[in-house]
Amino acid sequence: MTGSDLSLRPRLAADLEALCVIWEAATRSTHPFLPEKVIATERAALAETYFPATRTLVAVRGGRVVGFGSMRGAELAGLFVAPEAQRSGVGRALVAELCAGMAVTLEVYTLNMHGRAAYHRLGFVETGRRVDTATGLERVQMVRPAESA
Repeated sequence: MTGSDLSLRPRLAADLEALCVIWEAATRSTHPFLPEKVIATERAALAETYFPATRTLVAVRGGRVVGFGSMRGAELAGLFVAPEAQRSGVGRALVAELCAGMAVTLEVYTLNMHGRAAYHRLGFVETGRRVDTATGLERVQMVRPAESA
């Protein structure tokens, strides 16, 4: 998928460092409530656990990686956009491509107001809530029906 100067492509092994930098910057900007230990643990798991278990698309603008989205089956496992590229259509393009023609679920921290608002704009609706056992924080469960794609 392409848009003006935005292109999407599958993740390459060479993208790892750029994706980790984007993940951390986006996480810190939208998750100020997460303890440093949680951020460090999750960042360390990206290469060994997260990326091998997901299908990840990378967003590139002007030759620079600006975001990525990952699917684990029918779950949007993550959507991360560099802070300077947020609100520029990167997340929308990733979700449109990753979720095309299928019902998709996700979870987002209740305290992540930026993410919750973005997901609502992208057609996701809240279906429930649960407490995340790793952090003790509440997460909102959402779904985007196939017809929203």
